[in-house]
Amino acid sequence: MPTVLTDSLPDTCVRRISRSSSAIAFHVLVRLLRAWRLWCGNVKEPSTRLTQTAACRTAIFRRHGGPAAPAQGFTLVELMVALLVFGMIAGAGALLLATGVDSQARVAERLDASAQLRRAHALLSADMAQAVARPTRGGPTGQRPAFAGGGAGPIALLVRAGWDNPGGDPRPNLQRVEYRVEGGRLMRLTAAALDGGEPGNPLVLVEGVRVATARYRADEGWRDVWDPVDPTLLPRAIEINLTLAGGRSLTQRFMVAA
Repeated sequence: MPTVLTDSLPDTCVRRISRSSSAIAFHVLVRLLRAWRLWCGNVKEPSTRLTQTAACRTAIFRRHGGPAAPAQGFTLVELMVALLVFGMIAGAGALLLATGVDSQARVAERLDASAQLRRAHALLSADMAQAVARPTRGGPTGQRPAFAGGGAGPIALLVRAGWDNPGGDPRPNLQRVEYRVEGGRLMRLTAAALDGGEPGNPLVLVEGVRVATARYRADEGWRDVWDPVDPTLLPRAIEINLTLAGGRSLTQRFMVAA
């Protein structure tokens, strides 16, 4: 049977087919809506009858002095048990949270302390390795040796080379550096001028230092104070002992002018 195209049909036939299709769709929709209403009515009817039956039963019990219909809810014992269980769970959660926060704080504190020690070690190693035998003018006696330390003075007072000058300022590449402990802090101080200049703002390297001592290596052995007769004489090495907060001890040795 050949296929009949809609375009080849007369306009009246096309209109009739469209009207018939619309009518069929409308009737199907109406039947579906009726079926839905019937189904909803059958579902809701039992619940309505149950509600009416329960209301009548409650009214009869109250009229004849009988017990009322049981009320839905929890007893006092059940509420107390539920509150007890909730309190135990909440307490355990709060304890775990507090433990996690404390652990994180301790880890951060130790990481900061380790970073401070690494930075101090790097600066001390660089300064000691680039120490030069260059006395400076200033101080109580009018002259400072090339290297001094120990006693009531700073841990180390020296002149180092290799001072960067990115701005091209008219100054030498030598810098006077001083290490001292004040207020429980190991600090590094630098002066803008070699002769007569005062140190600027200190750079705090390590905090929580309780005790700080140093020894200086000479040809004949270790010394507690480095104050040689020759102001250009440098020690061969320096040993720094730090006692930190919590009783932790740290000993570091650095070669001088290596």
